[in-house]
Amino acid sequence: MPIEIDQDACLLCEACNAVCPTDAVRKRDDEMVHCVTCGACAKACPFDALVLEDLEREVDGEKIEVKRIARRPDECVRDDPPQCGQACPMDMIYLDDEYPYIHGFCVMCLRCMDICPIDAIGVKGQIPPKSEAPEHPEDKEMYVHPDRCVGCAYCLQVCPVGAIKMEPTDVEFYKTEDNNWTPVYVDPDSLELKRGRRVAVIDDEKCTACTLCAQVCPWGAITSSKEIPSQEREVKNEVDEETCVGCGLCVDVCPGDLIKIEGGVAKVPEKCPACKLCERACPVDAISINVSYERTGEME
Repeated sequence: MPIEIDQDACLLCEACNAVCPTDAVRKRDDEMVHCVTCGACAKACPFDALVLEDLEREVDGEKIEVKRIARRPDECVRDDPPQCGQACPMDMIYLDDEYPYIHGFCVMCLRCMDICPIDAIGVKGQIPPKSEAPEHPEDKEMYVHPDRCVGCAYCLQVCPVGAIKMEPTDVEFYKTEDNNWTPVYVDPDSLELKRGRRVAVIDDEKCTACTLCAQVCPWGAITSSKEIPSQEREVKNEVDEETCVGCGLCVDVCPGDLIKIEGGVAKVPEKCPACKLCERACPVDAISINVSYERTGEME
């Protein structure tokens, strides 16, 4: 029973990759790849070193049956090339240091479902992903979807013609009902975090449709009528545990409910959409969210 990812809705924030205990979800060629649990590798193994196991997991209070590929290392004879790897349709099994290695040993822990900030992950055939990619308006070259915008003002910082501004809105954030997110926005002049609900709005007359805003938006809130070039980005999140006072302000402002307070210290996932709202909210500067882009350099 494979994990299902709505790739159109996916933000490529890699939070699922960071939380996966066995590195079963990874980024390759701008896609999220995962084991489909077809069992072909287990059937191909002549020594029963790979088997299909039945598992029971609880989701939203309901127990569901799932499957995973389990490995018996003592039974493996280390064929080169490995027969299991030749049978794998996802090309996830290969020899590493003369030992067949499964890249994508999904144990169906479902942590990726819990951490996904937009509910884009489900269990195929059991629990479909809840979110859908926003539909781009036909009469717009560039458009900010107010229900997805968190007010982080990233797009304002990169717009070369000043075509974007922050405006008040009554539109609810698409996960407001599911979490305890406190609406905030970044003042574009002072870059300070302020309470309230404001979203980015594009001035069609000034906009040149360069798509830079869509390329850097951490929440996939900006769409274009034309193809948007992809940008490889790297996110490094750090919490100074000695400085952190465990006040929980970062938890309040995180739109994806990704931050937890454990042992009196904030825990920020290794990967997240990196909107930096938590970093701006921290009263003691204990949180550092660093984002670098292959094409545009580091965003400060």
